[in-house]
Amino acid sequence: MTIKKIIPIIFILLLIAFTGFNFLKKYKKSKPLENIQEIVPVEVIEAKVGVLDHVIELTGDLMPLFSVKIYPKIPGKVIENIYVDKGDEVKKGDLIATLERREINARLKQARANASVLESEFHLIEMDFNRISNLFKKNSVCLRGGDRHLCL
Repeated sequence: MTIKKIIPIIFILLLIAFTGFNFLKKYKKSKPLENIQEIVPVEVIEAKVGVLDHVIELTGDLMPLFSVKIYPKIPGKVIENIYVDKGDEVKKGDLIATLERREINARLKQARANASVLESEFHLIEMDFNRISNLFKKNSVCLRGGDRHLCL
């Protein structure tokens, strides 16, 4: 026999061997296991309400669900007293801080002085208006603008 005839025969034999090996391997896997039963012991306990006595200590950061930045209504003023600490729970209407009273009192005094000046100016304008209204009723004053020729 020549080598040309031997090589195809060896190739065919290897192919048959490989196919048979794979078939046997699959056949062993698909063969059901007979009469093998494994019993696992199980304990059943009824659930109860109670206190857990196990404590787990962990480290981490707590983040608030809501946070609010607080600013005074009068900008740029110094806070005199703070009545709460960071993280304290506060409710609407709670006093949390007071502003420096000296600055607030100075602004209040200035506002009152401005109000007094404006009130005086209002009275002068009111008196002037009443005077001119009386003169106008008596036809002693002329209208402004293009009506100057109507003066009596």
